Amino acid sequence: MVSRLVREWSVDSFLSEDGSLRIKIVFFGLCICLISLFSGEVINRDGVLYLQAAYVFDELGFTASLKQYYWPFYSILIALCHNITTLTLENSAHLLNGIFVLLLADAFVRFYWELNQQTKYRWMPAVILLAYTGLNDYRSLIIRDWGYLAFLLQALFYFIKAYKYGRLKDYALWQIFILLAFLFRIEAIVVLFFVPLAFLLNKRSISGYLKSVAVAVAVAVAVATVVLDTAFYQIGKFWEFISYLDIDSYGRRFSSYAHKVSAFAIPYYQKDNSILFVVSGLLSVGLVKVLSKVGWLYIGILLTGFYRYKISNSFMASIVNLFIIISLVIVFSFFLNSRVIAGRYTIQVTLFLLLYVTYYSELLFDEIRKQENVWFTGVFFFVLLINLVTGIHHTESNKKYLKVMGRWVAENISESAYITTNDKRLYYYSGGVVNDRISRGFDFKKNKYALLNIKKNDKKYMKLILEKKLIPVHSVDGQSKGSAVLFKINTP
Repeated sequence: MVSRLVREWSVDSFLSEDGSLRIKIVFFGLCICLISLFSGEVINRDGVLYLQAAYVFDELGFTASLKQYYWPFYSILIALCHNITTLTLENSAHLLNGIFVLLLADAFVRFYWELNQQTKYRWMPAVILLAYTGLNDYRSLIIRDWGYLAFLLQALFYFIKAYKYGRLKDYALWQIFILLAFLFRIEAIVVLFFVPLAFLLNKRSISGYLKSVAVAVAVAVAVATVVLDTAFYQIGKFWEFISYLDIDSYGRRFSSYAHKVSAFAIPYYQKDNSILFVVSGLLSVGLVKVLSKVGWLYIGILLTGFYRYKISNSFMASIVNLFIIISLVIVFSFFLNSRVIAGRYTIQVTLFLLLYVTYYSELLFDEIRKQENVWFTGVFFFVLLINLVTGIHHTESNKKYLKVMGRWVAENISESAYITTNDKRLYYYSGGVVNDRISRGFDFKKNKYALLNIKKNDKKYMKLILEKKLIPVHSVDGQSKGSAVLFKINTP
């Protein structure tokens, strides 16, 4: 198994035509990552949490990081990268994410090649993925999704090989990579148990399903035996993990949620129509989220391809459809837990839709080439280039005032002064991750200053200001978003 991985990434493999193309893809992907890195984006809120957990792991160890954040593998990697490279925690996270994005691009390309045995333009999946605005929108964010998606695609690549050729090493590699994806996001457990249903749905041997989960189940049992007595179990994350397998629980929770929603929305008919009402609403919202994340260009390619071309037997469409359905189940499950469907949570669904976009793009480009019109060919690439530029170009963040204010505080306020803040970004940029004197929660006790993000027209703190309990020291105007203000706390 290890020797196979070595062969796949050996010098000889990269000297082949496909290997040379993969090198070019990695190089181009690296350039995009560097552009995103120097975009000057303000750190995202989740990123602050991951860096905080990384710092705690580096200082106090695993158990402490687990209490800081209940799924700390990504944060641990950031801390290890920080120690190895001596980069800051933030730059270590960006380095890791850059590596994950390159792994994701390479895995997507090989995954598509394996799904479509008659791939004519082998560069097409790379062009479609790298020009995809949905991914480029999030390149500058510090999120664990990059590691999850990279190892998920690697896992599914080996699953397809196991499905097609039945080799034990491919079964093992599929499970190893899906377990690595699991270390980033627990949603991978859904993929682990549901993707192998392809063997049963296509009337293949049940042994294929069993071989596809055997190693992972054995590892899961061993890990569960160890973690039952740890903080992991005590804080309840173990039960969230188990809940992903509890279908009956989802039914009960959804029914309860549906009745609560419909009691407000359709009070006269809620008893008979509550579930139908909420399901239709959820599906509509989910569809809009997915389509908006796919983007108008790729939607146009999908619609054109759907009406213009037939899918050949060389493309494993039924398995791609299974992946899409499973990804929608994950989005639905996440919604039941969080009541939120953010755009980046639909990326997994759209990645599988991009397989169809790639397939139809090949057919469309082949038809364009047969026209022998250089202008049509130029328009094809120009439109994709515009899509790429749109995705990697980020306008100046409207949260930049938080960065400016946080850095001013870090540079101008005495290190002995205790500060409380109500904003994660202000907390981060003022040095809160590595400095105990800065705390979150807007607490007057034992603090000399209050560093506040005040939204426009927010009068929450006006009484304290008028009573001279908060005395302004320095502020940075965020215009329509509000302002960041450092107050001196004046309490008896």
